[in-house]
Amino acid sequence: MIAFCSQDSVPALDNQPDVGTYPKRIPERLDTSTWRAWQHDAEPLVHGIFLRSDTMLLAKAALFLLVDAAFLLTDNWFTAVGCLEPPVELGRTRIRCQCQCGDKYFDDVLEHREGGGAALTREMHLSTGADITMASYSPQSSTQRYTFRYPSWMRVVYRKVFSRLAGLYQRSSSLPHHNDNNTVSKTPDGSASPTLKQNTHHLMSSVHHSRDHTVLLQDQIETIMNDRALFDFLKQRLSRRRNRILLALSCRSIESVFFTKFRLLICGSAEVRHHNPCCTSTNPKICECIPPASKIEPASNAEYRCIRTDTWPPVGPRYLAHILKCPKRIDERQTWILNLVPKRTCGELGGGTDEPAEGWGLYFEEGWDVDIILGIIIFMIVLGSLMFGVCWTVFESDIQGAFGVSGYMITAGGVLMAFVVRRMA
Repeated sequence: MIAFCSQDSVPALDNQPDVGTYPKRIPERLDTSTWRAWQHDAEPLVHGIFLRSDTMLLAKAALFLLVDAAFLLTDNWFTAVGCLEPPVELGRTRIRCQCQCGDKYFDDVLEHREGGGAALTREMHLSTGADITMASYSPQSSTQRYTFRYPSWMRVVYRKVFSRLAGLYQRSSSLPHHNDNNTVSKTPDGSASPTLKQNTHHLMSSVHHSRDHTVLLQDQIETIMNDRALFDFLKQRLSRRRNRILLALSCRSIESVFFTKFRLLICGSAEVRHHNPCCTSTNPKICECIPPASKIEPASNAEYRCIRTDTWPPVGPRYLAHILKCPKRIDERQTWILNLVPKRTCGELGGGTDEPAEGWGLYFEEGWDVDIILGIIIFMIVLGSLMFGVCWTVFESDIQGAFGVSGYMITAGGVLMAFVVRRMA
């Protein structure tokens, strides 16, 4: 084999590289060539982005993106707090109300027939005298509005203080006069109309016994003649079940009142059938939250007395929750809501042994009371930062550093407040 090879083709042993140098030199040359190739390919791209383009345009684009993200986060926070309305869903009509007490709220309704929303707003205005406006879904423009308002507890304190001061001023500047407490109006009872006592009407209400447990209340309401008497009765009934102090400490309140269908279990608890998603998942126009026509008078096997409406819900849930807090705003002549509420005419509903019994009535939905939670957080943050600033100033004689740290505490409290509200939403 060696005889057929020339001397040029056979490498000299003296010129052979050291075997031990291969693991060190070859990777070094590979790394160097790879890095330089990558750098050579990346240079035109970097120059095209930063040198051959408008830097002002890039800065404006980044600024606009930052502003959009800030507005998006701010809108979500305002919506969670209740200072900004959520977007109106397709096919819905938003009804905005402003009560004479200053409270603002809204409800979204679905019209089964044309003109149902207008009829609903007319009845709402006649009932409470509130200022009402309507806004339909529009893809071209946003229907969201900011609803900045003072917390409910702050408005209550302001009204009480103002009324007390006004009473003291009137008492000091006017002559004494006789007391008219004996002339107050009384709720009409059953003796005024003996014909209505022939049938017993039961109003069924599903309320929270605890956060995750609901019970069914069945009350006779045949002696109630108008909407004000109905909500006076419901307010007293609910206040007797829950202690006001414990309810405030739980940071929960009734935020909506729904017309709903429920099932009464044999143990006495009620299983609420929520409209969303039980009814909206199949056909929005077929709703089981109110009794069917076969169970409403004047059907032969009627079990309930009520009137069907052309909208869902028949009355706004937030509107019902609001007049539950202040039923004195309702006109005494109005019987509109009383006629809409399903009233059982064949005795109390009892849970069966084989399967739960189905019934219709009102569901009082509870939720986190944002006003109370924010009030507690603000009070703790302000009080804590003020105490820290005073103590640090007294013991360290550094007022600038003390209130600088207090400012950081207030900022951290604001971040905590936003996190709490976001988690609640």
